[in-house]
Amino acid sequence: MYVKSLYACFIYLLLLLATPNSYASLDLEPFVAFGLGGGDFNQWDSPRPIDHDAYILAPEIGTRLGVDIFRTILGGVISIGRYHIESARTDDNPHAIGGDSYGNGVVQRLMGAYGGFALPVGLKVWGEIYSQVSWDFHYAEPKLANPFSKDDRLEGEGFAVGVGYRDLGFSFELVYRQLVFDLLTTSAGVQAFPNGFYSKFTTYQLMGQLAFTIGLL
Repeated sequence: MYVKSLYACFIYLLLLLATPNSYASLDLEPFVAFGLGGGDFNQWDSPRPIDHDAYILAPEIGTRLGVDIFRTILGGVISIGRYHIESARTDDNPHAIGGDSYGNGVVQRLMGAYGGFALPVGLKVWGEIYSQVSWDFHYAEPKLANPFSKDDRLEGEGFAVGVGYRDLGFSFELVYRQLVFDLLTTSAGVQAFPNGFYSKFTTYQLMGQLAFTIGLL
């Protein structure tokens, strides 16, 4: 709902760009990013609940396309990153289930909308809402301890808030992001979270971004 509203506003602002003497611009903003993060979920398909905690390393590239009108910024955002995740599981007897740690490699894809303000002093603040979030697993070891497998896919949604400083077309940005996955696709089928086996899987990411603004109109 919120993403559709932002898209509608984006189309409206694009129409304003076509009017004479418009105080608006259409900007493309590619960015590179690197971040750290964590994640957690609970597993209930054992005699005692198992808590899973993750540590995430995250290089990423992406772009924003949007309008700036009267210092209000609004548009769409996409990104893709190759994430390395080290996880630990906590229960009474981890060695009986193949160990207490495991590693995963995933490709993260995000698509959504953003809105915010560009302040006169070069600062900007904004928020992002992601309607499409996915993790595609290309590595998952060891098999006994790992609740995921190679070629699994997690899907969900999320949001982010950011602050940045722009000078000479470059922006230095800090973004806090939270993603919640509620759908898992495996070779055995599709299951929604939460269910009788797993809770929803939540990740928290803190990204440092370097962006460059290209004025299109």
